[in-house]
Amino acid sequence: MKYQYHDLSEDQFEKLTIAICKEILGIGAQGFASGKDVGRDARFYGKAQNYPSQSDLWNGLIIIQAKHTNGFNEKFSEPDFFGNQSSVIKKETPKIKKLYTEKALDYYMLFSNRKLTADSHHKISDFIADKTGLEKRKIGLFPISWGRHNI
Repeated sequence: MKYQYHDLSEDQFEKLTIAICKEILGIGAQGFASGKDVGRDARFYGKAQNYPSQSDLWNGLIIIQAKHTNGFNEKFSEPDFFGNQSSVIKKETPKIKKLYTEKALDYYMLFSNRKLTADSHHKISDFIADKTGLEKRKIGLFPISWGRHNI
């Protein structure tokens, strides 16, 4: 089934993201009320039940961020999301770094209703790892086409 995710509100997309996280991480995935999120829309603490693989499950504090766009057919690689100094990713990395250095996250998940190419995935993951100190294997990027959910 296909959905028009660009028609969702930010709040609806965030709730969808949390629902997906409850399925792949566990029922303990917890969203936060609206307001200043300081780099986190939701969190999960514990051992993931289905991510990233059954042989190597994430275990610890997972911070979840949902970034919605009303644009249609947009990509992670577009300048407003990753390509310039005021892009979403560049604004988020100091928040991720602060959480990581304060031991307030072990893993980071970023969901968006944008498309993601393999090249962009590599570049963005490298950028986040470089700017935050978080290992690349502890960063998850989830585009509109991710897994069976097709978010």
